[in-house]
Amino acid sequence: MTRSFSTEGITFTVYGDAEAEERIIPVDCIPRILAASDWQLLEAGLTQRLRALNQFLADIYNDARILNDGVIPSEMVHGCPQYRPQMRGFRAPHGTWVAICGTDLVRTNDGFRVLEDNLRVPSGVSYMIANRKAVKASFRRLYRSSNVREVEHYGRVLLTTLRELAQHGRSDPTVALLTPGVYNSAFYEHMFLAGELDAELVEGSDLLAVDGFVYMRTTTACRRGNVTLVNAPGTGVADDKSVYAYVPDMIRYSRGEEPLLANVETLLCRRPEILEQTLENLDRLVVKRVGESGGYGMLVGPHATPQERAEYAEQVRANPADFIAQPTLALSRAKQLCRLLRLQAEALVDRPLREIRFGWHRTYRTVGSEPPPGSLEAFDSEDYTLADSYTLADHLTFDRLNPASVWSCFALGRENARQTRRCISADSYFDYPAEGLAGPRH
Repeated sequence: MTRSFSTEGITFTVYGDAEAEERIIPVDCIPRILAASDWQLLEAGLTQRLRALNQFLADIYNDARILNDGVIPSEMVHGCPQYRPQMRGFRAPHGTWVAICGTDLVRTNDGFRVLEDNLRVPSGVSYMIANRKAVKASFRRLYRSSNVREVEHYGRVLLTTLRELAQHGRSDPTVALLTPGVYNSAFYEHMFLAGELDAELVEGSDLLAVDGFVYMRTTTACRRGNVTLVNAPGTGVADDKSVYAYVPDMIRYSRGEEPLLANVETLLCRRPEILEQTLENLDRLVVKRVGESGGYGMLVGPHATPQERAEYAEQVRANPADFIAQPTLALSRAKQLCRLLRLQAEALVDRPLREIRFGWHRTYRTVGSEPPPGSLEAFDSEDYTLADSYTLADHLTFDRLNPASVWSCFALGRENARQTRRCISADSYFDYPAEGLAGPRH
């Protein structure tokens, strides 16, 4: 799969401090199957979220009720660099300010969480389609047996959406895709989508400019009803990571509903008490610039050096409103890990007996462990003391020498509770909720 991506030029560019590096999009060789019930929740939650974001944008550029009612601080919106006063009074076709949204989702032990919304330059769909084609070619039988929903029709759906947003109800408008050019990190995607849509791929130099301000001309044309820009100018204010923290409130305010998908807990450094909390816990938090995207301008505290944290702290102190902080997330890996272990075990069946120990080494290392001493030693050509599924299960569950076993985790939890009890009063300890470590009072 990786070789096919390299041959077809399915790459993206990562810009570092010194030079740009072109990479092949990473592909997991074991497809992750998402149940239909999970997708139904995601589809409903993402639809709800996108409708609320469109209503928010239509409101702040017109009546601004959500600001006047104090749901979101007006200074946060009006002070956002992506807020466009030129778009005040504009009515987007069908109320659709955002037709394409790239929402970042993660799955934690508590379920799905929205990490951020990408409205200005949502990208990545071409890699998803290329990934699916590669998986279908490499795992034909698995793909057919899993009854996976198709995604290759995305281009047709996008073209239909763009045509529906055409001004004056034109049924066959000219569709063009604006690209910064061949040196942009996502230029492969621009070419791919232009081909899927049978659209013109144009750069800024290809467009008519007035006094050197192409953006102002397109904005004026948009307001006059001659051009539809997707997404509309000014949507970046809803892309701001400070505003992201208020999306659940947007949903409650504009939709009268509870959010189906939760946000990641987000701390706004513009608040003095939050700023101090962030700086004191910089080694445990992920801190991001509110206007950046694609992983740029952020600090992952646990993986940063003390010097990197100190330098970043100075930037945060200099302009607190430009930063938000989020906790590091424990991503859910149990289902994928179990599937990987199962595949590793099935692969052992095809190995010659004298090579089987290599398969078990790989299986144990999948869970970050080493086989028990002596379990893979060969005494003669036919007699092996082998690791097997039972010794692996025992190692992961009851082995007290394995710090990651279930037994060890429970023991550490009990020791943590014991030490906590010594540090606080008995009344405070037993007043802790029954589901806590202390449990019900005896």
